[in-house]
Parts: sequence; structure tokens; C-alpha cells
Amino acid sequence: HKEKGDLIRLFFYLGQHPFTEICYMRWDQITQEDGYWWWNMEEDFHKNENTHSVPLHPTVMKIINNYKGLDDRFVFACLNRQDNQGRLLPYARGGFQKQSEAIRKLLEDNTITYQCFRATLTTKLRELGKGHEPSYLCNQKMQGISNTDYTRSEFKPLKIKMVEDWMNFIEGKVNE
Repeated sequence: HKEKGDLIRLFFYLGQHPFTEICYMRWDQITQEDGYWWWNMEEDFHKNENTHSVPLHPTVMKIINNYKGLDDRFVFACLNRQDNQGRLLPYARGGFQKQSEAIRKLLEDNTITYQCFRATLTTKLRELGKGHEPSYLCNQKMQGISNTDYTRSEFKPLKIKMVEDWMNFIEGKVNE
């Protein structure tokens, strides 16, 4: 299942909610701005009442572009799941149990979940010592700060820098 492998890579690369956001990524949410690709999640796409944008690194776009033409709505449509009208649906959480067990066994950690990838991204970005605040990238509220009153930026240049540093970190680890 190449599709599931690609989705798991995106769970790790993007650090967004794996099953309620990444699996439900739609083609109409992907746009190009000033030479960079963005995933733009509208209000109420997941559980957030705000819009949220995530820069898509060229490695991520290469994966996404492999799925052009499979479905006109969802980027990662599952060929085995259809709605009442026969339209393809995204992958479901339960479809990743074998892969999850293999990752746990490989890492010798029975507690790890795909949601842990999000925590890994936010932790490592802070540990890089480059002043990154991954809350902006992952659309997390910061304690004591009201996004509607005090945060009026999408922090796009900062998000791009975080994504580039994260992908450089991953590629460095893979190539060690």
C-alpha cells in the first residue's frame, strides 16, 4: 500500500492532525502563492474555528502530485471506501493498524501513535535552537494569547522557515 506509506510520511512531515486533517486534504485547499505551495484549511475544517495555512515543502508536493487524477475532491482517496453515490472517500483511522504496529515494534515503543508525530515536530523545532514557535505552524493556541485579539498574522515567512528547517533535520537524520 504505497498510499498508506505516503500518508504516514506526511503525518511525520506535516505535523498536522493525521486522520482528521491530512487524510481529508482536498485539492481545492492547495494553492500556490509567491512560488510556494500552501495547504489552506478553511474555518471548521477540523475542530478549529479559524483558517489555517501550512506550507508544503517540495518533498511533500512531490508526494501529493503523485495522486493527481485519482479523485477530484480528496488528495488521498481510498479506492476501497465510497459514499452512497460511489464517490471515493479518504482513508480512515482504522486502516493503519498494521503500519502502526510495525512502527511500534521498530521503535520498541508500544505507546507511540501517529499523533505522537505532531509532538515530535513541535518538540524538535523548539530544540533546534532557531527561535521557532511551532504553535503557529500547528495552529495551536498559546496560553494567555487570544488569536483573535492579539495575533493578526498568518506568520507565513516564519512557517516556511520552520518547514524548511524541519525537512532539513529529517533529511539529515535519514542520510546519517
